[in-house]
Amino acid sequence: MSPASLSIQRVLTSWMAVGMALVVMVLSYFIYQSQMAQFHLAWATRIENDLEALRIPLQEQMSEGDWVLADQTLTRMGVQPHVANLCLVVDGTVRSSTRHADVGEPFVPPAVDLRPDLRGFGFRRDGTLLYASLPAAYRGADLRENAKASLHAEYDIGDDLAALYRTMAQRILAVAAILALFVMGIGRMLRDKLVVPLRALAGFASRLSNGDYGAQVQLQAADEFMQLERAFNELSNSLRTSVDRLQKQAMRDQAFAEAFPDTAFLVDHEGNTRSRYGNPSTTMPGPELGAPFDHWLAAEAAGELRAVFAQVLANKTVAITEFRHGAFHLESRMAPLAPKDGASEGPADGVLWLIRDTSEIKRHQAIIEHQAKFDALTDLANRRFALLHIAERIAEARREGRFGSVIFIDLDRFANINDSLGHPVGDQLLVALGKRFEGQVRCGDLIARLGGDEFLLILDHGHASPEIAANHACECAEALRAIIKQPFEIGDNRFVLSASMGVAVYPSEGCDANDVVRQADTAMYHAKNSGRDTASVYTESMLEENQRKLRLYSDLRGAIARGEFHLVFQPQVDAEGQLVGAEVLARWAHQGNPISPERFIRAAEETNQIVALGQWILGASLDALRRWREQGRLPPSFRRIAINISVRQFMEPRFEAMLAESIAAAGVPNDAIELELTESVFVESKEQVREKMQRLNESGFSFAMDDFGTGYSSLSYLQHLPIDKLKIDRSFVMDIQRDDGSARIVDSIIQLGRSLGVAVIAEGVETDVQRRYLEARGCLLYQGYFFSRPLGEEAFLSFAEATRAASAETGPLSRPKSAGTPLPP
Repeated sequence: MSPASLSIQRVLTSWMAVGMALVVMVLSYFIYQSQMAQFHLAWATRIENDLEALRIPLQEQMSEGDWVLADQTLTRMGVQPHVANLCLVVDGTVRSSTRHADVGEPFVPPAVDLRPDLRGFGFRRDGTLLYASLPAAYRGADLRENAKASLHAEYDIGDDLAALYRTMAQRILAVAAILALFVMGIGRMLRDKLVVPLRALAGFASRLSNGDYGAQVQLQAADEFMQLERAFNELSNSLRTSVDRLQKQAMRDQAFAEAFPDTAFLVDHEGNTRSRYGNPSTTMPGPELGAPFDHWLAAEAAGELRAVFAQVLANKTVAITEFRHGAFHLESRMAPLAPKDGASEGPADGVLWLIRDTSEIKRHQAIIEHQAKFDALTDLANRRFALLHIAERIAEARREGRFGSVIFIDLDRFANINDSLGHPVGDQLLVALGKRFEGQVRCGDLIARLGGDEFLLILDHGHASPEIAANHACECAEALRAIIKQPFEIGDNRFVLSASMGVAVYPSEGCDANDVVRQADTAMYHAKNSGRDTASVYTESMLEENQRKLRLYSDLRGAIARGEFHLVFQPQVDAEGQLVGAEVLARWAHQGNPISPERFIRAAEETNQIVALGQWILGASLDALRRWREQGRLPPSFRRIAINISVRQFMEPRFEAMLAESIAAAGVPNDAIELELTESVFVESKEQVREKMQRLNESGFSFAMDDFGTGYSSLSYLQHLPIDKLKIDRSFVMDIQRDDGSARIVDSIIQLGRSLGVAVIAEGVETDVQRRYLEARGCLLYQGYFFSRPLGEEAFLSFAEATRAASAETGPLSRPKSAGTPLPP
């Protein structure tokens, strides 16, 4: 073999060896990547299924507040093979974990980046450990929104990973052995089949390099060389094909340029624009070719970009800035271009300037920032922004030694509007009120909506003393009350509102923004308790009053068991003075001091004791009626006792069953019981209320609509209810003589009762003039101080016997006299 042939053979052999090594490396790489990808996918799927199966029971257990069962569920999962740690994180704190030392500690995320997929599942490997996370949501104490939690897992896969590596090593060795055998066979063929054909091809290539494109080569060799023969013979066609491909590539480049989000400019070191790249149809502005790159910009933006341009040329670093041009928000990226001579020192030869339109991004950012600070309904400041604003005002006031104030505004009885007309009407009313507030607020002050029908006005802190600040706030509160009282027209409805307001002064020792709002809130509740539609300034005594209120609520919980409640009975008489019934009223003597019914009823509702209290009143009332009937102390005219039923008590699922049990225990007939309901019961499901009332009425119970005329129930719906009696509220009866409006309302209720065929009884009858007015208009049933105050049991029975005796001796009475000592109302 000649030296030349031997040299070619050695070169080819060497390259084949190198190629074999590269192939082994590439195959090894792909085997490794494929096996690891399958390995990761299998483990990711398994862990995701484990966490998903764990999340479902945990969400239910967390929503029910059963954290002990949730911890047991997590612990059972933690004993599975490969599981190194499992933990449940709620609000950034480890609520449950297989590592008990972590429970209650702040959650420390693993060092790896757990980027979640679209389903929220995050998965990463770190060495022999796998980390995974999965979000979980559950229904918290606030039922209108979900609380957030997450599951985090750590799996140890060291043994599985080692087994995988052994399997991959075996496969790679097998591939290497096969390739080595292949190379050895090729080496033997090189001696006989490669050298001569290569010489012929080399001569043919030389002819082509000299421009002899019409030359032909003929090889008597293997099929592979025959393929080379055909390839060289078709070289001219291949060149033409290459030109076509270049044209197609140019088209692809153009398509890329049109889809490119940025517009690119080549700017030389003198600052002149030389080339432009990007979508030619874009409307984004830019410099003209050949002109200075900043000639189209405003002076301020041009100056900033010239400074950045000089910095990029000098430092040869990429610079990213933002600037405005008219209505456009633009992002600028300047990247240096290397000098033509390739020198590493010295300034750049120019810059590649990329401009991106970020106007839409900025618009969305502005919307998000606005939503974070302002109420979505009224566009007033929200609670978060208001608290931040108060905190800033407090800091400024402390530095300047000045004082400011806030006004907490709560609309009176606004819930009745939402309950009767629906939240859409209430929302429109809040929007209209917010616009009025904005028109009233001075520059420098801030009006915010805290939520619901609560608003907060933050006044300036330019006053020299707390008293001056408080007086100024009271003046502003009066102005606000005046604009609130102006009628609102919403659709076909006309509203006249009032509001209770609380004033708090800032700064005060140790009080932050939340404390100031709480003080104003406390003052507002004081205004409500003082009769509503007024303003109160916060004092320390209000805090003491709140504390007394909390103590009252606490004492109420055991009052029934301690026997502190008792019943009184207010007689109900007809036009002839005969006793026809009695309304049962509860009284509470707390530590020897009487508590007003309004206070303890409201406290019972706020502490969820109203159902228990109502059940006690029902049972005690039926026991009293049973005793009266057994003793025969009721007159023949007596029909039934009226028992007030709260909304929450009536809507209890077991109310009908509890009523039947109480009636059975007392042994009194159903038709001797009148259940008094207020119009607020119809805020609940009207159909459910109607069906329940219908069933009870068919069982013999009668119904009275208490405080009729003060609510917002639908009169059209009222005719479909089994109502036996309408009770005119005492507020209308008291104003009959001096208020034509109240008199017209009373007349309307009496006429309505006549139209519906139900009885009408007037509450709060205190004078004979009121009684005669009612009687003249057809209202023949009464209760009130004109006849009797609420009486204890013995006093009431004495009253009943006196009316019976008087009726037997002298005929009907116009005003019976009560027997015994009447109790205070």
